[in-house]
Amino acid sequence: MEDATSRSPRPVVSDHVVASSSAPSKKKLRSLLPGCTALVHEAIPLAEASCAALAATLYQAPGSSSPSSSSAASSSSSLPDVPASSLDVLNRGLFLPCSEEGDDDALDSLLFSEEHAHAEKGAVDGASMLEMWRGNIGNALRHVSKERGFDPRWLSLSPLAGHATWVDMSRYMAHRLEGCGEYPWAVMHLLAIQDLAGALDVYSRAGLYKEAIILAKCRLPHDDPRISQLYVGWGSSLERGSGGYPSLVLACKCYLAARQPAMALACLVQGGNATPDAIGLAANVAMACGDPSASNLAQAYGLHMQAQGRWAQARTLLEQHQDNTT
Repeated sequence: MEDATSRSPRPVVSDHVVASSSAPSKKKLRSLLPGCTALVHEAIPLAEASCAALAATLYQAPGSSSPSSSSAASSSSSLPDVPASSLDVLNRGLFLPCSEEGDDDALDSLLFSEEHAHAEKGAVDGASMLEMWRGNIGNALRHVSKERGFDPRWLSLSPLAGHATWVDMSRYMAHRLEGCGEYPWAVMHLLAIQDLAGALDVYSRAGLYKEAIILAKCRLPHDDPRISQLYVGWGSSLERGSGGYPSLVLACKCYLAARQPAMALACLVQGGNATPDAIGLAANVAMACGDPSASNLAQAYGLHMQAQGRWAQARTLLEQHQDNTT
């Protein structure tokens, strides 16, 4: 027989470990029918009366006496005389069957009552879900979007209302996301509905020109004028900014990519306050583009370099200009 002292001790599991390994608690369920849920807490006399009226409505044969004069009433003499028509909206909609003729007035009244209760509490989702139950998908989506309760979960349901509704809801969702600064996701929704122009506008309005240009180059022919327009927009934005000379160099690249050499040169020597480095770059750009201002820019750069004693730089640029003109 094994000695008790030779047994391995059982591991001690702390309460913390047990608690952490247990299944997460489920979120408390909330009914979409708060009015019907309240029937559970209905006052006993009212509950009894509505129960008797329901029995009369469901089982009383046409032309027979009311439940108060029947044998059922004698066995429950405490119940008041309750005509079937006195059943309230919730009891009728919840317990009475729909008619064979498709007359669902009781059900419609119940749903309208519950939707009204949700609306009073500002519960947009609850009211719209009840609209979805009835098959009114378009109304549900319009109600959600009107109350600004729209989110991706509702968007995923919009194709059920047709292609046009899905497109409208996707565009509305993109507008909301743009307003929240979620520009990439706004663009994704617009691309999903093939609205490339709208997607490029989102990036442009946000000043995200790099993203707009790359997206345009992915989707458009290389000679599409919209690509050049984006380059020009980016260059103008850089010129208006406060990035100094590095931003002007980047703006120059934008204008060159847009096939606008005059704008590229202008941004470097704007206002007559250009630095020597900017003038030298402008001279090189002008020579490469065959612009007639290259000679004057090269001479101006040479004078600046001479004034600073930088003879080598001045000679190099002037020699390059001379080689290009010969």
